Formats: sequence, structure tokens, C-alpha cells
Amino acid sequence: MKKICCLTLLAWLGQLHAQETFTFGATTNVPGGALAFENAATYVTNGGFCFSTWPGTPADSSAGGYYTDTQIFSALPVTDPDAAAPGTVIQVKLLKVEGPPGASLGFWEGDGGADGTNLTWSVPVPSANNTNLIRVTEATATATNDPYGDVLGRVLTFSQPGLYKITWQLVDTSTNGPGGTPLDSPSAPFTIYYQADITIGDFAVDAAGIHITFAALNPFADYELFQTPSLGADANWLPLDADGNNLPGDGRVRTITLPPPPADTSEFYRIILQSAGGS
Repeated sequence: MKKICCLTLLAWLGQLHAQETFTFGATTNVPGGALAFENAATYVTNGGFCFSTWPGTPADSSAGGYYTDTQIFSALPVTDPDAAAPGTVIQVKLLKVEGPPGASLGFWEGDGGADGTNLTWSVPVPSANNTNLIRVTEATATATNDPYGDVLGRVLTFSQPGLYKITWQLVDTSTNGPGGTPLDSPSAPFTIYYQADITIGDFAVDAAGIHITFAALNPFADYELFQTPSLGADANWLPLDADGNNLPGDGRVRTITLPPPPADTSEFYRIILQSAGGS
């Protein structure tokens, strides 16, 4: 029986970290619409986009030694035609987290202008049916409040290396609709990739071959897969140029398929980050 295993990276060159903003509105700016993730096409998993993180240090209050990502949630002001109706209170609801078992996801908020100094909530990985909320609307809830929000200093933390998938949903927590109900209905759930360190994120084998998924985030580097039939002192790691070349970083999650190995063999895989054009 063949054994196939994956290993995480052996090299790290560092990544660029840009602040990305989720923009929220609604299908109509009158009561009775549905909340909407306005720029979802840029960020949802169907497009392959993946947020990169950077390692914190024990002295960093926003990280506690975890991998971190600054998360910006922004709700459009009532003057925007794509905004939610006045009186809407937009919150982001955590539904599900997938990733390395035994890890944790934390959400931190700022204090006095600093990023992520206060841990608001933490959930185990994996977990589902979560109800944790992140308020986006800044105004006090009233019948006519502006749904606008753009709070800075918010940070997500990931306690272990790995590829994470987080499913969110927008909800209106106002009571300004009929009979004290919300004005707007929830958005469709949306799922986003987040990568902590450099790892093989998923590994599957079927009749078509071996499917290896990883986030190729660094645009100034190439990613190369290596294979060996054994571990230890006699390991002989050889490169697997699946397409004849190294795989360039493009900020997205990639899946490559390799032919299945012969029966009754063991195979181990790892991914290494190379400087563009060479090791």
C-alpha cells in the first residue's frame, strides 16, 4: 500500500502585506433589502485570493506570538447608492473556521490608536455554527442611524501555520424593522482564505492523481515542490517541476495535480520558497 505525506516549508523569504478592505452595503438603500459584500468577487475563495499573515512576537500585544492579519471591515455611508438603509446596524458574523486541527482563531480590537491590543473573542479550529460578531456600523443604533463604519486597529490571529478558510455572513442587528425585527435580511455567506506561514494547505489522492493545494503569496518568489521516498538521513529530496517550471507567486491559492506514485511505495512532499529565477 502506498503512503503519501506532505511536509511544510523549509524556506521563508517574507511577504508583502497590503491592507485589504471588505466593503459592505445592501441590495437597496431602502428597508427590506439584503446586506451585500460589495467587493466579494475580489476576495472570496472562488477567485483564489488569499490573505497573507506575518509572525508576531511574544512582546507584541496584537499577536502574542501568533500569525497576524489586519482586517478592515467597511460599511458604505448612507449617501452612497449601494449603502444599506438608514437605521441598519451591520455586523459581521463568524459562521465557520477550517484549518489545522488544534489551532485557534482570535479577533483583537485596538485601544488608543494601537492595532489589536484587546482580545475580543477566540474560537477553536476547526469549528462551525459560530455566532461571534464584529460590529461594523459605528453610529449608535437608532431608527435613522447611518450604517457607515470603518473602524481601524482590528487584527485576526492564527495560532499555528496553515491554510485557513473562514466563512462570514453580514447581519443586521437593528430592531428597526416591523415588530422590532432587523431592517435588512442577512447576506449570503462568503468564505475567505488566510495563510499563516508557508505550508501545504490540502492534500488529496484519487484516481486522477495527487492534488496538492497551497497559497503562492509572494509575488517576488517561486514555489517549488520536492519529493522523497523516505525521511531521515537517507532522504533524497528531488524537485517536481509539475509544469516544467517553478510556480510563480501570484497571491492566490493554487492546486496542482501530480500522477499517482506506483503501488506499494511511500512518497513524502514538501514545498520550498525560492527567489525568483533560482534558489
